Amino acid sequence: MGRRMPGGRAKGGRERGLRNSFCSPAPVQSGIEHFPGIWDYRDPSASETRFRSLLAQGGSLDFRLQVMSQIGRALCLQRRFDEAAAVLADAAAALRGGESTAAARVVLERGRVHRDQGEIVQATACFRRALELAGQAAEPYLTVDALHMLGHVQTGDEALQTFRGALDLARGSDDPMTRRWQCTLHDNLSAALCRRGDFAGALACAEEMEKAAPDDSRKRDARWRRGRALRRMGRIPEAQALQETLLLEAPGDGWILGELGECHWDAGRTAEASAAFEKSLDALRNNPWALAGEPDWLRSMRARCGDGNGAI
Repeated sequence: MGRRMPGGRAKGGRERGLRNSFCSPAPVQSGIEHFPGIWDYRDPSASETRFRSLLAQGGSLDFRLQVMSQIGRALCLQRRFDEAAAVLADAAAALRGGESTAAARVVLERGRVHRDQGEIVQATACFRRALELAGQAAEPYLTVDALHMLGHVQTGDEALQTFRGALDLARGSDDPMTRRWQCTLHDNLSAALCRRGDFAGALACAEEMEKAAPDDSRKRDARWRRGRALRRMGRIPEAQALQETLLLEAPGDGWILGELGECHWDAGRTAEASAAFEKSLDALRNNPWALAGEPDWLRSMRARCGDGNGAI
C-alpha cells in the first residue's frame, strides 16, 4: 500500500491547524461510535483525510482529541512517524485531566507509534497506561484494544495469556463493537501459537477466527491463517490448494503469494518459491501490517529469493 504525502500545504500548516482546533466552536457532536465507519485500515491516507475533515467540524474537547488520536494512527500506518508523534503530542498537551477516553486513545496511539518503530519498552509502558485509562473510562472496546496491543509486545506464555484475557473480555461483552474483537484475537492467538510450534492449536484458532469473521475479507484472512497452520503441520498439498484458491479470489495479494511461496519452498520447488517471494515482497513493500508484524518473515523471503535491493 503506497504512502501519500500531503500535497499543496506544508506540514507545519497542517499541524498548526490541529492546534488551533482546540479553540474552535463545537456545532457538531458526532458520537465516537461513528469512528468505525470512517476508518478504512487498508487505505490510511484516505482515512486521515476523513478524520481531518471531521476534526474541522468541531465538537467537545474530548471528542476532538479522540479524532486527533485517530489522525495520529493514520499517519503511523503510513509510516510518517514524526508527524504522528507531533499530532499525538499536541493532543496529550491539550488534555485537561477529565478526558479519560481521549487520554486512553492518545496514549494507545503513542504506543503504536513506538511499537511500529521497534521501541518496545516505550510501547509497553504506553499500552499498560492505556489499559488503566480505558478501565477508568469504562471503555470495554479500548480496554480490549490496549490488551491486544500489549500482547503484541510480549512473548511466549505472557503474550498468550494476554490475548486469551482479551478474548474472554470480548466474548463476554454486552457491546457489539467489543465483541467484534473476537476475530482479531483468534488471529493473534493463532499467530502466537504458530510461533511457539503449536500448529494444531494455531489451526483451531484459525477455524474459530473464520467463525467470528464479520465479512468476506476477514473470512479470507482466516483461511490464509488456516493455510499457514496446515503448512507448518506438514500438510503441504492442502495448504497449497487453499492458498491457490485464495489467490483466485484476491489476485496479487502479497500475503497469499508469500504463503504460496512457502508451500513451494517446503516442497523443494525453489524456483517457484523464489518467483512467488519476489511478487509477495513487491506487494508488501509498503504494507504497514507486514512491516510491523512480520519483519522476520519479510527478511527471510528476501534472503531466499536473493532480493538484496529496496529494503522492506
